[in-house]
Amino acid sequence: MTTFGAMKYFCFFLVCAVVLGACQQRESAKTDQTAAQIGQATQNFEYAGTFVGTVPCEDCEGIHMQLVLQPNHTYQLEEGFIKEQVYPVKTSGRWLEIENGEKVLLQPAQADEVRYLEVKDENTLVLLVPEKEQVENKLDYGLSRVDPETGETAEEEELAN
Repeated sequence: MTTFGAMKYFCFFLVCAVVLGACQQRESAKTDQTAAQIGQATQNFEYAGTFVGTVPCEDCEGIHMQLVLQPNHTYQLEEGFIKEQVYPVKTSGRWLEIENGEKVLLQPAQADEVRYLEVKDENTLVLLVPEKEQVENKLDYGLSRVDPETGETAEEEELAN
């Protein structure tokens, strides 16, 4: 191989190394920025906690749901059909605050579909259809926050008083 040929290969590998290094720095900066955003959202998000409710079901009496949103942006969701002897379905993954805190996105760890919840108020999340639009009917798709001290929802506490 000639000196010119060796220089050509050296320059090619040098350019590749520079480009690869620049891409890694950009990706690292993106990852750091995303981590910072999640950290900031965790500090600002007031809805971490346990939410429960029974949502309508097309061909059953309802589905009892228990959603636990952790401050570290992980979640656990348990769903069980009412009056059926089927074990509850449990999923987990990460949650994100989206649309300026108006909605919560549940990203399952497995290949399940993502779910959206509308933040109605500090004690209520409303399950949305996959298209992120609330179902146009009078049925209740709300999940109510459970008070960690009493184990009751705000609605149950109001009824008790």
